[in-house]
Amino acid sequence: MSTDSGFFGFIDIFKGLPVRPKIIMFVGTVLLIIGFTSGPFSLHRNAKISAGVAVMLSSLSWRDWEFSLWQDPSPPYKTHWDAGHVFWAIVFGVLAVWMFRICYLTPAG
Repeated sequence: MSTDSGFFGFIDIFKGLPVRPKIIMFVGTVLLIIGFTSGPFSLHRNAKISAGVAVMLSSLSWRDWEFSLWQDPSPPYKTHWDAGHVFWAIVFGVLAVWMFRICYLTPAG
């Protein structure tokens, strides 16, 4: 039996993430690497670095929002909110918005 992940096997480095957050995290990682290789090494002077960090944080926020709602495994299948995942989703979301703001306020250069 093959363990090959097919065409999208390159994003298997982000184990533990669902599919959509894994793709978003990959895009953020690419932005971060591009930022490291072009321009100054600073969150406040290189918009690519802060954009990469913001996208990566939004991926973590998405992941926690996905895991925050769950159902009982047996009838009557009541729906529950996991307060820990909701808390971390909000924290990562606020940090992502803050990083996008830093990216927006970065002077063009």
